[in-house]
Parts: sequence; C-alpha cells; structure tokens
Amino acid sequence: MSDSPKALILLSGGLDSSACVSFYLSRNYEVTGLFVDYNQAAALKERNSATLISKHYNIKLLTLACNGFRQWGTGLIIGRNSFLLTTALLTANFGTGLIGIGLHSGTSYNDSSSYFLTQMQNLFNLYTDGKISIGAPFINWNKSDIWSYCLKASVPIDLTYSCENGLNEPCGSCQSCKDREALYASQK
Repeated sequence: MSDSPKALILLSGGLDSSACVSFYLSRNYEVTGLFVDYNQAAALKERNSATLISKHYNIKLLTLACNGFRQWGTGLIIGRNSFLLTTALLTANFGTGLIGIGLHSGTSYNDSSSYFLTQMQNLFNLYTDGKISIGAPFINWNKSDIWSYCLKASVPIDLTYSCENGLNEPCGSCQSCKDREALYASQK
C-alpha cells in the first residue's frame, strides 16, 4: 500500500483531463482514472482515448456506464460537471484524497467557475468532513495555458480526443474542435 496521496481523476480522454493526470502524477499522487459514459455522443472515442492515456501513464482506469440518459449533443449539458464529480465521489475507494477534474477558465459555462467549485467542495465537505477535496489545477488557466503545459510536460496530445460529436474524423464545427484547431494553429 502506497503512502502517496490518492487522486481519482475524471478522465474523458481529452486534453484537459489528460493534463490533469500528468499534473497530479508529477506531484507524486497515486492516480487512478475514471471514465464515465453518460450517453454522450463521443463516449466510444473518449473511452478509447482514456484507455490509451491510462496505459501511457501506467495508471488504473475505472469505467462506469450510466444507462437511461438521452443521447447528449454538443455544447452545454446542464448538470454534467456536478454529476461527474458526485459520481466520482461515489466511486472513490479512499477515505482521504482528491477528485481531479480538468476545468479551466475561458468558457461561458457556470460549472467551469471558481464559484461552482466552491459550492461543490461544500457538498463534498458535507459528505466527507473535508477529507476528500476537488482538485481543479487549471481553473484559472485558459485553454492555451493548458496546451502550453501539455507541450512542456510531454502529455501525449496525439492520444487525446476532443470532438463532441464522436466522429472518426473531428467534425471541425463543435467548440472542442474549434478550440483544438486554434491551438494547433498557434503552434505554427
């Protein structure tokens, strides 16, 4: 049994969650990934990327499929991040540790804000007496900052998947594809 602090990272296989895995590994956490299939259009592609990322970093990956949801499209999914965080809390097999999520600034989503994190941490504190915290190391970073971190930390960007439509070839029209296209363009 390791004396390292425990971290369960919500791992979608995208850039932000993969960077989150790297971030906590670099701080000597014992990291486990959690992929949640909530009937999102990109679930299969995301799961494949999460599996590749977990193998790259040699971490355990838990997968959870939640049935009964309608098929989600692109853009804002109301309640998604609170659902993912509380699902991770239910899944955590430790009494003390951290649930990591790759939230960042620069979005218009209310559940990607410091206020949201404070409210969710209050809920976690209610359930765990403050023994499990939410880690969102990029909450004050924008997507470009995360991209720079990924390049510096050698996060395997080529293994990540970001199209919200779940297509073999990225659609180029969803916000995730547009963000990624802009990041690649900034590299040139």
